[in-house]
Amino acid sequence: CTPPDTRDTGSASLGKSDLKTITGCIDEQPGPKYLLIGPEKKEVRAQLEPVGFPVQNLARFLGHSVSIHGELFSEQNPPLMRIKEFGDVKELSDHCAPQ
Repeated sequence: CTPPDTRDTGSASLGKSDLKTITGCIDEQPGPKYLLIGPEKKEVRAQLEPVGFPVQNLARFLGHSVSIHGELFSEQNPPLMRIKEFGDVKELSDHCAPQ
């Protein structure tokens, strides 16, 4: 019998997760808290949670169109995207515009 892994209990409380790549625009809210929003309707696609680098690193993408690969907890509202490495954030454009 192995002891429970605390990392698993943290993820379990957030619900099911999937590795996904999603695109959108980076927006900032007080905290600081960073969100990935859709360029047209400004709907929140995901709240961003870096786990392998400081959250302040996302500031350089503020107002930019990006593609982000990470662990998406879609049962959260808004969905939570955990980003393990800064390299998982790819800039697509230096501005947000409807596709």
